[in-house]
Amino acid sequence: MVRSMIKPETMHLWQVLSSETGLALDVSVRWDEKEITVSDGMAGAHQEWEYSEVRLTIPYQGDSARAEEYLAAFEPTLLLLAKTMWEKEHGEITLTKEEREQLIDRETDVAITSALHPAGRGEHFAALREQIAQMLADSGQQPIKKFQNLQDIAGAEIAKGQKKKDVLKE
Repeated sequence: MVRSMIKPETMHLWQVLSSETGLALDVSVRWDEKEITVSDGMAGAHQEWEYSEVRLTIPYQGDSARAEEYLAAFEPTLLLLAKTMWEKEHGEITLTKEEREQLIDRETDVAITSALHPAGRGEHFAALREQIAQMLADSGQQPIKKFQNLQDIAGAEIAKGQKKKDVLKE
C-alpha cells in the first residue's frame, strides 16, 4: 500500500515518453483509497491517504496533448489491467466480483472472435446473428448449416464464460 497526504486520482499521467517506435504513457493506476489517521509522535495525528497502485507504461498512438483524454476513455480497462497485475504479483484478490465478470466477458468475446473470425474481425455481430435467427424461426425457415455452426460456436463460448462466472465468489 502507498501513502500520501494528497487524495489520489485513479489515473495519474507522469509523462509522455517518445522513442523510435512511437509514444508511450507513463501512468500510475490507483484504487482502494482509504483515508487514515496517522500518529507522528510529538506533532500528534494527521490524515493521510492509503491506496494500492501499479505503474504502467502504455504504448500510445495519438497526439501527446490528448493523452489525458485517452486515459480517461480507457480508465476502466486500465484499472482492470492494473488490478489483475497486482493480483498476479502479490497473490491478493483485488478485483471485485463484477470486475472478474467483466474480464470473463472480455475473454469470452475474444474466444468467440477467434473461433468465428480468425482474420481478426470482431464479434460485434452477435445482435445481428440473434435477429437473423429469430427472423428465420418466426418464418418457419431453417438456417443454413454454416450459420448454424457459427451460432453453435458462439453459444458454446458464451456457455463456457457463464460457467466461469457461476463459480466466482463475492
